[in-house]
Amino acid sequence: PRLAEKLSRIISMTSASANSPPEITFETTHGGLPILKLDFDARTPAEIDLERCVLRLSSSNGKEVILVGTAHVSKDSAETTERIIREERPEIIFIELDKNRFEKLLLNRSLGEREVLKKTVEKIRDIPSALKFVMSNLKDVPGFVYQLGGLIVGSPAGNEFTKAIEVAGDIGALVVLGDRSAEVTASRVMQRVRYGSKEKRREERRRRENTKKEKTLRNPEERVREVAEKYGCEDPAKVLKCLKKILSAGMNVALPPGEANDEEEEVEEEEIDLNDRNGGETSSSSSSRTTKISAKDLEVVRQCARKIIESTRKEGFKGEGAFSSSIFLDASNSETEKDVRRTILDERDVILAHSLHRAAKQAGPGVHKIVGVVGSGHVPGIKRIFTRLNDTSKQSESDVLISMLAKEEERHAHDEYLNAFPQDVDAPDPARDMAQFAILFGGFAYLNYKKPAVARRVSAMFFGAISVVAVGAANVLVKVGQLAEKLDDASHELRMHEKIPSLLGDEANSRVLRTARIRNGVRKYGDTAREDEF
Repeated sequence: PRLAEKLSRIISMTSASANSPPEITFETTHGGLPILKLDFDARTPAEIDLERCVLRLSSSNGKEVILVGTAHVSKDSAETTERIIREERPEIIFIELDKNRFEKLLLNRSLGEREVLKKTVEKIRDIPSALKFVMSNLKDVPGFVYQLGGLIVGSPAGNEFTKAIEVAGDIGALVVLGDRSAEVTASRVMQRVRYGSKEKRREERRRRENTKKEKTLRNPEERVREVAEKYGCEDPAKVLKCLKKILSAGMNVALPPGEANDEEEEVEEEEIDLNDRNGGETSSSSSSRTTKISAKDLEVVRQCARKIIESTRKEGFKGEGAFSSSIFLDASNSETEKDVRRTILDERDVILAHSLHRAAKQAGPGVHKIVGVVGSGHVPGIKRIFTRLNDTSKQSESDVLISMLAKEEERHAHDEYLNAFPQDVDAPDPARDMAQFAILFGGFAYLNYKKPAVARRVSAMFFGAISVVAVGAANVLVKVGQLAEKLDDASHELRMHEKIPSLLGDEANSRVLRTARIRNGVRKYGDTAREDEF
C-alpha cells in the first residue's frame, strides 16, 4: 500500500507537468487505480526522422543542424516543429521568413486569423473594391490564397513558424530569419516572365513546333478525383461531390441539376421564402450568405486535403514528386514554368543554405544545436549546398583550389539572387519601349485623322476588352472572398463542435512572440556591417 501511494503521488505530479514525454501517458482504472502507460516506438531514430521529415546535418565547426521539412498549411507540421524544438532545445532557431513576412506574422497573430480574414474580405466586398485591391495590394494576393488553403485544411498559414517563434521565446533561443524579401522574389519572377531571354523563347517555340504538343486544360473533376485516389483519400467521388457543393455554396453558383440533394434544395427554398416575406429585397452582404457551407462537407474535403498535403510534404522532403501546374495542364515544363520554379525554389535554396551556413559558422562556443524550419521542398537543395559548404574531407591541392573557386562562384550567385532584377534576362530598353509607344500613338492619331469613325470603334473595342477582363477578374475575386467568408464560418463551426481551442489570439503566446530575440541572417557576402549579429 505504501508503494502504491508513492507511485500514485509520482504519477499525479508528473501528469500535471506540461513537459512529460509523449511516450508516457497516465490513465486511471474505473476503481481509481493510477496506471503508468509506456508506448515507445520500435523504429530506428533514422526511420522516425524520415517519417517526421527531419534531416540532421553537421557544420564544419561541429554544430548540429536539424532541418524540419514542413508544409505551410499543415497542422502536423506545426505540431512536429514544436515537438522537435522542445526535444532538442536548440540555441538558434532558423526559419524561412524575411523581416516583412515575420512582422506580418506577428500582426496576424496578435489580431487573430478570423479578424485578419475579415479585413481582407472587406477589401474585396464588391467589384470596385476588388479592382482597387488588385491595383494597390497585388503582393497580398498570395497570402490570401494561403489563408484560403488554411481554412480548407484547418490550420493557419505559416503556423509552424508561429510555433517555432513561440517556443524560441519560451526556451530563450535566438531566432534567425533566413529568407530573402518576398518583394524581391516577386520582382524577379515578374522580370523573368516579362523580359525573359529571347533565345529561351525561340527555343521553346521551336520545341513546340517539333513536338506538335500544346498545353491543354485537363478536366478539373477528373484530375481532382485522380489526385484524391493517388494519395489515398477515402471515397474520392464523395470528396469531389463535397468540394463541388462547397464551391457552389461559397460562390453562390448553382450546381447542375441532380447534384444537389433534396435536403439542401428544401433549405434553399425556405431561405428564399423568408427573403420574399421581407419584401424580396436583400442587401449584397446578406445575399452572399444565403447558402451556408456544410461543416460535414468541409470535414470530408479537409481530411482528404490533409492527406494530400502530408504526402506531398514527404515527397518534397525526399526530392521526389512536385505538386505543380501539371496537375491541371498537359505537356507542362515550359520555359516560363522553369523560370518560376528556378526563382521561387532553386534560388531560395541557395539563399537559405548560405544563411544557415553563416549562422552556424558565426555561432559561439555556447551554441551546440540549430533547428531550421523550412518548406520540405527546400530540404534537398539546402542539404546539397550546405554539405558542400561544410565539406572538411581531405583533398588534393588541385581539388581544394577547384572547391574554393566553386564556393566563390556560388557566393557571387548568392549575392546576385538578392537583387530585384536578375542578370540572366534581357534588360528593358526604355528607348525601344518609347519608340514602340510613339509608333502606336502616331498610327492611332493618323487613323483618327483619316477615319475618325473607325478610330472610335477601335478605341471602344480596345478599352471595352480591357474593362471586360478587369471586371471579370474582380468579380472572381469577389466570389473568392465570399467563399473565404463562408469557409471561415464552417471552419469555426467545426472547431466549436470538436472543442478545439483556437490557436490564435492568445495574449500569453503573443507576449512570448514579442519577447523572442530575432536577428536577420540574410545579407550579401560583401556586407560586413553586421558580422557580429550572432
